[in-house]
Amino acid sequence: MEKPKRYSDEVPYEKRRYWYFTLHGTGPGTIPKDLKVLEVREGQNEKGTWGTYICLDGIVNTSELKEFDLKELIPPDDETSIEQVIKDYLKHEGWSGSIDCIWEDTDGLHIYVLDGDWKHQHLFLKHLMEQFGYTFVQENPEPSEDDCYTAEHIYKK
Repeated sequence: MEKPKRYSDEVPYEKRRYWYFTLHGTGPGTIPKDLKVLEVREGQNEKGTWGTYICLDGIVNTSELKEFDLKELIPPDDETSIEQVIKDYLKHEGWSGSIDCIWEDTDGLHIYVLDGDWKHQHLFLKHLMEQFGYTFVQENPEPSEDDCYTAEHIYKK
């Protein structure tokens, strides 16, 4: 069987650090076989549940997240923010838009795109975020008569 192609395969190995949260520890069968554990931390998730944060050398795809019961979650004291993770991913994939800010709340992940072309920034962003495991919820554009406009994009994991 051929090794699965992962977005992270394109990233230099020394920069591959992807965090996940699990309630099942790090024993055999708890992560995909082609990935390696780089670091382990015990801690609480956002709901206060104790578990294990594991840093892997590759991105786990959506079906694997379900299969291994993993959640993409960075330990609270880690310096890498969701904003930086998203910006790094978009840059790597060749997205050329301008982002004012990225934030998360109960509605989902919000990405505020400044003066973007409807096809090359807004539509391409939707495509890339879906590849990254997010589901498009809605776009809230500011009024504009042009093909370029500013809009808030909302995604759910």
